[in-house]
Amino acid sequence: MTSSPPGLSIGAGTVRIPLILAGVFFLGALLFYGRHLDFPATYHPDESKKVRQAVDGKYNFHHPMLLLVSARAAATFAGRAQDFEFVKRTGRMASVVFAAGSVGLLALLVGWLYGPFCGAAAGVFLLGNAELFELAHYFKEDPALLFGLSLSFVAITAWTRAPSASLAALAGAANAVAASGKYVGFLIVPFCIVAMLAVSRFRRRDLACWAGGFLLALAVINLPAILSPEGVAASFSREMAGVAGKTGVTTRAIPHGVYSNVYWSSSTPVLVLLLGIFGLDLLKKRFQISAAEAVIVLFPVVFVILLSFSPKTHHRYFLPCATLFACLSAAGLKPVLRLRHGAAIGTVLVLASTAFQLPRLLAAEHGFSQDHRAELNRFVNETLPRDAVLLEDQKVDLAPGIERKVVKREITEKDSIASLRAEGFTHVIVSPRFYGALFMTSLRPQPGKEATVSALRKFYETLFQDGELLREWRTGDNIYLTPAFRIYAIGATK
Repeated sequence: MTSSPPGLSIGAGTVRIPLILAGVFFLGALLFYGRHLDFPATYHPDESKKVRQAVDGKYNFHHPMLLLVSARAAATFAGRAQDFEFVKRTGRMASVVFAAGSVGLLALLVGWLYGPFCGAAAGVFLLGNAELFELAHYFKEDPALLFGLSLSFVAITAWTRAPSASLAALAGAANAVAASGKYVGFLIVPFCIVAMLAVSRFRRRDLACWAGGFLLALAVINLPAILSPEGVAASFSREMAGVAGKTGVTTRAIPHGVYSNVYWSSSTPVLVLLLGIFGLDLLKKRFQISAAEAVIVLFPVVFVILLSFSPKTHHRYFLPCATLFACLSAAGLKPVLRLRHGAAIGTVLVLASTAFQLPRLLAAEHGFSQDHRAELNRFVNETLPRDAVLLEDQKVDLAPGIERKVVKREITEKDSIASLRAEGFTHVIVSPRFYGALFMTSLRPQPGKEATVSALRKFYETLFQDGELLREWRTGDNIYLTPAFRIYAIGATK
């Protein structure tokens, strides 16, 4: 590992074109992501709670504070901190800014390290990533985490090009931004410290400046958490229990291979090919790379290995790896450019990857223009009798506007079709987001929850057999705006 590869410096001549690329891709992503932000907060299972925290200034600390503090500060500046709908949209817009900022920063990073062509390719690959496009629309922490990581990669690269006390402090502050996005963002800290130790000639000074920048930024962003250490400890324990698969009524064996499938679904054959070319070029160079490049290469590898040991899985957890692997794929174009007609070949490869990405991106875009809950509202209002009483299970999250009585509550092991009828319910709306886990062979009951799972499974089996299925919606192009659910008629005891 070398401190600085030949031809790379922090000088204006080296950075000017990548900076222009970063600005272009940031503005493009800002415009591209900043639409479809008006759907109800109840459509996403977490957003209503996040909006309420930002409105009230009372936090549950399930995540660090970057996203919530940013949304509340922006809403306060606009004089509308108590406006639920305005705060909802502001929180989503914060995610848009973080996601667009990540695209710009990563295009800058790749352009700086591997040249403008590769930087432009990275921007194109990231704009074509349907997962990043989708996650940019939610008041959720994933774009905030990605922004902090992207900022950290740029900061540590700048510091390794021209080590100084001020850049060390900026790198520490960037690491604090990553750690303030989600708890897993703290993972960037050891990578940056090792990179600094490998390069620095004044280790004590640089580490002290890094620590000062880190602690100051961490304190400023997370002041509400610092003032409530008991709440942070309780929520952190809750999050770790979730990571270990100890929440809910079911759990699973550790699915080590699940994120390979997530990678395939978020990538293209061209990106896989280019990632392989990048890896072969590393072997050819015998891994003689800069400290900053080593951080960028190793971080997603370690991250995905850690992810693979958690029973709790979700495609959004893979977002940092998906984006960084796309950047390394863009870096794989550098050896291609050395070939005869390399620029033409590289251009064809970028266009081919875009052609693979485009259908997924269009589907993600289409998903935000659909609304299964609005369809269900129309079905209920136009079809069911006026005295119908509907039970909505814990994962349905209906939209307002149903002109019938609806009761939302958990379905428990004590419920049966007969008991629901006795309570006066005539219809039940259920979601596979809950009952699906009861029937998956890859899942098993939590210790001590075997009877609960068995009773719940029996309830749903009876509902599916004896209830009258009136209509079923299958998952569309967006799992939150076009979720799957079913509505059953069960009658009622008069």
